Amino acid sequence: ENNHCYLMKRVVEFVVQDVLLTEVKKQYPYVEEVAQFLASLTSKLSSCQFSGKREHIEKNLEQMKNKMEQLGENGKTKAIGELDLLFDYMENACTDAPKKGGNKKKN
Repeated sequence: ENNHCYLMKRVVEFVVQDVLLTEVKKQYPYVEEVAQFLASLTSKLSSCQFSGKREHIEKNLEQMKNKMEQLGENGKTKAIGELDLLFDYMENACTDAPKKGGNKKKN
């Protein structure tokens, strides 16, 4: 469970740095506010530490970064359009709150 939280923290860090705080912010008026909110969430998730070997997660993150580079601006636009999914995944991975919507977690 903690490994899922760590993974989501790393994904959010990537989205903030490599998507939201790039030239794409000129196209979307509130993207900097979203980036600040996500950055504050990742700081609150500082206790999410990976237990075990990180190589698998880091390899997947690197593949995600490479794919984003290949897609260019279209990839960044798609990532912004799917921020709601990112919030759902973060909630599922990093909280004990009751899950909402179609992405329900079974205990």
